[in-house]
Amino acid sequence: MRTLKKVLALSLVFAMAFTLMAGAAYKDEDSIDSSLRDDITLLEALGVFQGDENGNFNPTNNVTRAEAAKMIYVLKNNGVDDKAVAFQGVSTYSDVPVGHWAEGYVNYCTNLGIMSGWTENGQKVFNPSGNVTGVELTKMLLCLVGYKADVQGYTNNNAWQTNVLMDGANAGITNNYTPSVYAAAPRQWTARLLVNAINAPFVTYNRGEIMYGTADDPTLSYGRNYLRLSIAEGTLTATNTVRIIDSDDFANTLRGTNQDTVIVDVKEINNHKDNYGSTTYEDIDADNALMGQKVKVYYRTANFTDTKPTEVFAVLADSSEKVVNTTVD
Repeated sequence: MRTLKKVLALSLVFAMAFTLMAGAAYKDEDSIDSSLRDDITLLEALGVFQGDENGNFNPTNNVTRAEAAKMIYVLKNNGVDDKAVAFQGVSTYSDVPVGHWAEGYVNYCTNLGIMSGWTENGQKVFNPSGNVTGVELTKMLLCLVGYKADVQGYTNNNAWQTNVLMDGANAGITNNYTPSVYAAAPRQWTARLLVNAINAPFVTYNRGEIMYGTADDPTLSYGRNYLRLSIAEGTLTATNTVRIIDSDDFANTLRGTNQDTVIVDVKEINNHKDNYGSTTYEDIDADNALMGQKVKVYYRTANFTDTKPTEVFAVLADSSEKVVNTTVD
C-alpha cells in the first residue's frame, strides 16, 4: 500500500492522549468481518461511514450507486458532508430529480467524471438505487485518485472492465478484495476498496502520459497529497493502567481518568527520519487491548511539508506479531 504502508524504524517517541474508544459500537458489530474492522474504523474517523438510525452498520448490505456517490464526495472533501449543496438544484438525470437525497452527490461525481449514467428511451438515467459492483466502484476510485476514464478506456467500449481491473490491480485498489468484483459490493467490503484508494499513488498526466505521485516520490499517496493523511507505525508501550517502559515523565503526561497517554516508538514519519524529537498530544480513538502491540497511527498535518500531527484519526492494530505480552485490568 505504498507510502502509507512503509515500515517505519524505532528511533523516536511519538506521544499522544486518547479516549478509550475503538470505533463505533454498532448493534450488529458481531456481523462485521474482523479483517475489515480497521478499514471501517479509519473511514468512520474520516466521516465516510456511520450507522443507520437503529445503530446498525449493516455490513453485508449491498451499496447502491447513490450511496457510493455520497461516500466518494465525503472522502474527497475531507470528511465534510454538506449534502453537496453547491451541486443541487439541477436534474442531470431523469431518475435523480431535484430534491432527491443524493442529488448533490450524484451531480458532483458526474461533474468530475467519477460517475456517469446512460441514455434510455431518450432520457439520461443514473439508477441511484441500483447496486454498485466491485468493478464499478474500482473505476470510480481510480478516477478519484486521478485516472481519466476516457484516456484509460473505462467508457464506451466492451473492454472497460478489463481496463479498470488492470489499473485497479496496478494501483493496489483491488488488493485483498475477496468478493467477486463483478457482483454487488457489500458495505463492509467497500471499506477495503476505499482505504486502498487512500493509500494508492495519486495520478496526473503529462502530455498524455500517466505520472505517478511526484518526481521526487512516485509512490506519494492520494491520502497524503490531498487529505494530508499520514501514518506512523510503532509499538503501543504505555497507558495509564499499564506501563511497559520506564519513564520519569510518565506521571506528568496523564490527562485525567478517562484519557490515556499512548507512547508509540516510531522510526520515520512521512519519510523524514531525523529531527523529529518533540512530543505531541492529541485526542484520538484507540483500543486499550492494543497495549504492547505494533500499531498504525493515522493522522493529519497542517500542510504537505509538515510532519507534526494536528489531528489524529485512528490507532489501529498492525498485522505484525505482538511484541510484548501484557495483562490489562
